[in-house]
Amino acid sequence: MKLSKGILIGAFATAVALAATSALAGTGIGGVFNLGKKNSANATSSLSGKTSGALLKVTNTGSGTALQATVKTGVAPLKVSSTTQVANLNASLLGGFAASYFLPATGTAADSSKLGGLPAATFYRLRTGPGDNIISTPDTSAGFGDDYTSTTIGTDGLPLISVYSASALYVFHCTDLACSSPANIAPLDASGDVGKYTSVTIGSDGLGLVSYYDVTNGDLKVAHCINVVCSSSTNTTLDSTGDVGQYTSITIGADGFALISYYDAGHGYLKAAHCMNVTCTSSTTSTVDNAADVGKYSSITLSTDGVGLISYYDATNGDLKVAHCNDVPCSISNKATVDNGGATDTGRYTSITIGADGMGLISYYSVAGTHLGVAHCSNTYCSSATTAGVNDCCAFGADSSITIGADGLGLISYYNGTNSALSVVHCGNVACSSSTSTLIDYPGDVGHYTSVTIGADGLPLISYLDTTNAELKVAHCGNAFCTPYLRRR
Repeated sequence: MKLSKGILIGAFATAVALAATSALAGTGIGGVFNLGKKNSANATSSLSGKTSGALLKVTNTGSGTALQATVKTGVAPLKVSSTTQVANLNASLLGGFAASYFLPATGTAADSSKLGGLPAATFYRLRTGPGDNIISTPDTSAGFGDDYTSTTIGTDGLPLISVYSASALYVFHCTDLACSSPANIAPLDASGDVGKYTSVTIGSDGLGLVSYYDVTNGDLKVAHCINVVCSSSTNTTLDSTGDVGQYTSITIGADGFALISYYDAGHGYLKAAHCMNVTCTSSTTSTVDNAADVGKYSSITLSTDGVGLISYYDATNGDLKVAHCNDVPCSISNKATVDNGGATDTGRYTSITIGADGMGLISYYSVAGTHLGVAHCSNTYCSSATTAGVNDCCAFGADSSITIGADGLGLISYYNGTNSALSVVHCGNVACSSSTSTLIDYPGDVGHYTSVTIGADGLPLISYLDTTNAELKVAHCGNAFCTPYLRRR
């Protein structure tokens, strides 16, 4: 069955009410087309329109489970309402509009998990105005959240956050994009004092993978989630040779297996663990840098040439360093100092990502200048870099985390020591040689152990610690800049 110039063809026509169908026939008058599905036998309808001015409304009052609404690029977005479960509703293209244009309104009956990653809700409305940043406390238990948070987005489009609390490793699976509603909270490992320096990513099997430090035994461990919500996990010790596993950072290598950077405190080395399978139940380990005391505050990403790129702190010289792996397991590497800070200490609290230009972009703490520094690698190996201070006169710049926003520019969350607040820097160009900063959460002592990612709606999501109340908090930005109620004109 199909639509042609306002006419519905087929047996399905008897169950349909038409209004202003000329809006789908090329006139662009902005009318409304109502498609009422009355029986499950005709559960699939292919709709093709030609104008960009129409509003298509699909109403399901039956029990069908395969309703599809497909609209050609350029056609206005769908408004979907349902009074029953629609398990296979697929409107991810929404006339070419991004899912971030849509917000939940009311109702929870429909399964709209395929609506561009939006959470289940009966109705969706077009985002027409600027929004505020949303600050949430996923768990209100007294004293939940001691140190260390890490966040990523799961294959279901919802945030997955690892956190160290009460000497155990926990994982939150959020139930909406802003993590504002109650979430699944699973203690993944409580065998002693475990969970510090946690770092989470999504493995090639679509399940969460968390690296962390076992304080009791001085070991590097990894937890592989058994399902998307990470209700439990398989936990494996990867390195137990001395006191190892602090400052962990995890990414997925070009071979589909995890690659983890971490600090060997017993020797003062930077090390890497390369998993031998998806679940990371076995691995190989390598010493990446053993030049004096190096490897604290490590952060790892996958370079555009398919190998690991690691930023870290040289404690002996007070420098920011980068190691470029020369093979997938990082058994050999090239090292370079990219900021020596002159006569001052620099390079703590590093975080690395790959920019839109394919080059590494690193945030870190620099005592000199404006405190929060950014290094933009000059080549794939990052053998050299240009450095800049962010546009913030007095921030401390600790606990920084960097990602690339939907606009292709760097976004950095960090602890603003001057105001004891969570702050965000939005880069003005690819090299972040110019930037703007915004206070996100204050007053109180908030913003330690930040971790930033980009949600399924294209908006920044930040996990961090509220030290005053010993709580894990989450900030969901209202726009790419994290500036409340910003709207371009």
